Amino acid sequence: LDVILFSTAISACRKADQWERALHLFSAMLHSEVKLDVVASNAAISACESGSQWEQALRVFHAMVWGSVKSNAITFSAAMSGCRDGVAWAKALQLCSLTVQVRVDMDSMVGSAAISACETATAWRMALQLFTPMARGMMELDNIYFSSTISACGNVDKWEKALGILHMMVQLKQEIDTTSGNAAISACEKGGEWE
Repeated sequence: LDVILFSTAISACRKADQWERALHLFSAMLHSEVKLDVVASNAAISACESGSQWEQALRVFHAMVWGSVKSNAITFSAAMSGCRDGVAWAKALQLCSLTVQVRVDMDSMVGSAAISACETATAWRMALQLFTPMARGMMELDNIYFSSTISACGNVDKWEKALGILHMMVQLKQEIDTTSGNAAISACEKGGEWE
């Protein structure tokens, strides 16, 4: 067996929502003479993420580190997305800070995953801390950044902050899509400012 075969099989399991089979194949790969690679590892992490198995996703992530496999933005984004669950959002932020240590660029996938973890956990202050340097031009922002940050603020009745971010979108000439607009409307509704 070779790395391409393992990677293809693990990816197929991910697409079929078969996270257990993906992990079984990943484990078989670890115990074989096939060299672990980033494609197979990312597919296994994504399979765990799809199955809401954040602990398993982190185990695969750590196996990559122990196996000296170079991670990339997809690795971190998938692992952080797997940690969006309310109990694991802090793990997502730890992974976010680890991107700096391992020199993985904080791109839109990684940043959005981190902010989405804050949104789920209603950690709106942390979402704003992540969002602020991004908004200052350190990187290109997409609508996922904006809508996730608006939602994080709206989830805890911080409708003024949510509207401030929506206003920033207008100033930056960022298209206000349905998701961002609905997030702002929801924030106002939760804050009792629907009139």
